[in-house]
Amino acid sequence: MSYQLEGAETLSGGVKRIAKEELDSAVKGLRDHAAGRDEAIHDARKRFKKLRAVLRLVRKDLGGKEYREANVLLRDAGRDLSGLRDAEVLVATLDTLAEHFDSAVYQKTFKAVRMTLVARQQLAAARADELTREVAERVATLQEQITRWPVGDDWGSVGPNLRYGYEGGLKAFKNAYRYPSDDSFHEWRKRVKDLWYHLRILNPLWPGVMDGLAAQAGKLADLLGEEHDVAVLSKTLADDLTAFGDAAEVKTLLEPIERYRQSLRVEARLLGQRLYAETPKQFARRFQTYWRTWRAEVEASEQRSARV
Repeated sequence: MSYQLEGAETLSGGVKRIAKEELDSAVKGLRDHAAGRDEAIHDARKRFKKLRAVLRLVRKDLGGKEYREANVLLRDAGRDLSGLRDAEVLVATLDTLAEHFDSAVYQKTFKAVRMTLVARQQLAAARADELTREVAERVATLQEQITRWPVGDDWGSVGPNLRYGYEGGLKAFKNAYRYPSDDSFHEWRKRVKDLWYHLRILNPLWPGVMDGLAAQAGKLADLLGEEHDVAVLSKTLADDLTAFGDAAEVKTLLEPIERYRQSLRVEARLLGQRLYAETPKQFARRFQTYWRTWRAEVEASEQRSARV
């Protein structure tokens, strides 16, 4: 099935089904590497993030202890895999920038930097098989717990959490441009991804509207993800210029990289102004209306079926 509630499901059943599918797929991929190890790592990290978004959507019902334990388990599992994935992302980000700045002035330096990054990537991959199996066994312990999650079936189980997540994203958006830093933009990115996942889960509330909102949230998450990758690459180079070749030549890359990064921030701001145009109260009220209408439609459909 998919990462969204289905019409015939209760909220509790749908949330547990979604969580179990994401966890099962992540564990299976990390254990057998059927699609390749790098792809399995990338897929598992995405699924851990989607699972954490599910947790945040129902955290009120889960309670503090159960929420924290599951969230920390998934957070740490993602971090353990991040070194393997980040080394690969640095190379991909450099390649993107090399195409963007298609100039002979930079190409020689890009090649030298790439050689070092690839060497680091290969070093990080040395114990990847052992690590992926270890992470798989650790997160698999959540499988049984999911079936016992005390999730309710009414709007009160998700409404306050949806509002809280939107409010957190709005605050992070304002903070990122008021006090721009690597950390502030990374925090906004995390909150945007939560919103994106929550919109996908709640898609049946009004599919036509939710599809468009989710697509824009996903686009913003991708923009902020690229901004983050560029920031990490820039910091990696700046922290040790001599490790990547001639220090003076490597330093010449930092200015155009920063310009590219700023262009991403400008684009992200415009999209953010649309996604976060409402107050948290307005946002929550609108979605509660969608919820009530959706449940009324489901009930009416069930009554029609019973009469046939």
